[in-house]
Parts: sequence; C-alpha cells; structure tokens
Amino acid sequence: ECLLSHLPSELRFKIFDLLTESIGELRMVSKSWRQLVDNWAAVPVNLPELLQIDMIENEGSSMNVIIDIRKTEKACFGKLRSFVKQLPRESKNQMEESETTNFHQIYRVSIDLSFGSASIDRLSFLISTKCKKVTIAKYHKDKASDDGRHYINYVSDLMKNLKYIDELTYWRHDVNEESANLLRLIRQISIQNVTFSVDVSCTSFTLPMTRDFLLKIRENIEMLNCTFHATATNSNEGSDNVDWVETVLTMFQGSIQSIKMETHYVCLFTPNDVCQIAKALVARGEPFHFKTFLHEKPQPIIVKGNILRKKIAKFSNQWIIDLSSRPPPPRAPLMC
Repeated sequence: ECLLSHLPSELRFKIFDLLTESIGELRMVSKSWRQLVDNWAAVPVNLPELLQIDMIENEGSSMNVIIDIRKTEKACFGKLRSFVKQLPRESKNQMEESETTNFHQIYRVSIDLSFGSASIDRLSFLISTKCKKVTIAKYHKDKASDDGRHYINYVSDLMKNLKYIDELTYWRHDVNEESANLLRLIRQISIQNVTFSVDVSCTSFTLPMTRDFLLKIRENIEMLNCTFHATATNSNEGSDNVDWVETVLTMFQGSIQSIKMETHYVCLFTPNDVCQIAKALVARGEPFHFKTFLHEKPQPIIVKGNILRKKIAKFSNQWIIDLSSRPPPPRAPLMC
C-alpha cells in the first residue's frame, strides 16, 4: 500500500489503466486505496472506453441518453452511477442499471435530460473520452428552442469532452440547418466512421448542400456511409446541379478510404459514372472501397490487371455496385 501511494501519479494511473476490470476489488482493499482509485477515476481520460452512447430527441425540449458500459468495468464509473441516482425519479427510465448479455455483459444507464439543464454539462464530465459507437437520432423537424439553440447544440454540449469515437451515426440529418453544427462536432473529435441519412426531397438545394458537407468532412474521417432517402416524389430535384463523379473522387483525395452511398431513392450515378470512378480510383494506386446503387443496368467495368474487386447484384429493379482495390483498405466492409 505504501509503495503504491508513493508512486508518481502518472505511473500509478498507468497501473490502474491495466486493471479496469478489477477496480471494484481495488477500492475495497482499504480507505487509502479507495482514495487512490477514485482520484484516477475522477479524470475522464483515464476511464475505459464506453461501448455506446445513444441520444434520442424526445417530444418537447429534452432528449433521452442511453449509455452502455462493460459490466466488468462499471466500478470505474462510480461518479456516473452516483449522478444518476441523484436525479429526480421522472428523469430515470426503467432501463436504468439494467444488465443484458449481447457479446458483452452490459451495464446500461438511461436518463432524460432537458435542453439547457445543468445536468447535460455535469454528465459530460462523468463519461469517458472514448466511445465505440455514438448514435444521434432526431424524429422532428429541427427548430430552435427558447434559448435559440438546436438539438445538435445540446448533443455537442454532452459530447464536448469526447476525444475518440469509432463510429458516429446521425439519423435524419437536416443538412440545410445543421451542417455547421455537425461539422464542428466531427472536427473536434477523432472519428473513424460516419453514417448519416439525408432527406433529399426537402428542397432543391439539399443535394448541392450535401455535396458541400461531404467535401468538408473528407479530411476528418476514414469511412463514410451516407443514405439518401425521400419522403416526396421530387427525389431527384437538384441532382443535376452536382457532379457526383468529381465529388466522389475529391472525397477520396482526403483521408477517406471507404464510401458507401445508398442511393435507392435517388439516381445520382449513371453506368458510365461508375466506370469513370472505378478507373480513376484504380489509377490512383491507393486502397479504396466504393459502394452505391444504379437505377439502370450497369456496363462492364474493365481495368487492366487483377487489381479491382467488384461485385454487382440486382436488387428489385436496381443494381448494387460494390468495388474495392486489391487489397482493400484494412477497415473496409467485407463483400457479401
């Protein structure tokens, strides 16, 4: 005990970093050990990686926040658990402290937070700086709250201390109103994979603005999955104003290595476009993966050498085009 307490804090913290599944036992050794462990756990960067954070917009001015932690590491998050227990009963959902088995044994916390409440800021300092997956879900037309801020602003407040996310998913991205806020979020955190959906039938400016947004994030991520969906019949409106071949090739000039564009509801590419993209990416000589939908029968994609992997599958009245280099990027999805 004396030796541990006399070690420099940096070295002591490194020891605890290797023992995250034993933190509960270490805290029970003695009062002095408990204090040493709690000092380590009070620094968010020391906390182990969260499995998942889900943020879901509620009716009214609040959001539901679900945090999944490995059950074996829940003792590291004592301050988070104490914070949840101190919240009013109406803020805590039935899922609080539930434990499930799904690959990992999960310790789950689920709470409702009002926009603008001090609890959002407090919670931001009680979670780890690392998270495997973050999901942001929005089910209502974006509008400013009474203080002039939007849902994504409160999400950013909660995530302000996160430094690394493996995968960020944002459902129902309102590209014409939220792009600047989402862009700031992506740039302040190291994110490997971004998935988001866009309603292309909102206005004729949606597709051009989506193109601009994609080009702005190309230096910040490695993998992109963008779903274009439509809630109206004018789903192709504005598509002629964008050179999607140039857009895709420019995106691959950044740090992106894998792009999946689900264009089931909107026609962005012609068979000739896909051929141009394939030949240009092969000519670059860098690992790549590109997947999209075609609304007409594809033409043969012919390149010299055995350096292009391709899979073409018919789906309903469309074709799924899946292309990658040989070898593919390390993190690229496997071809089915």
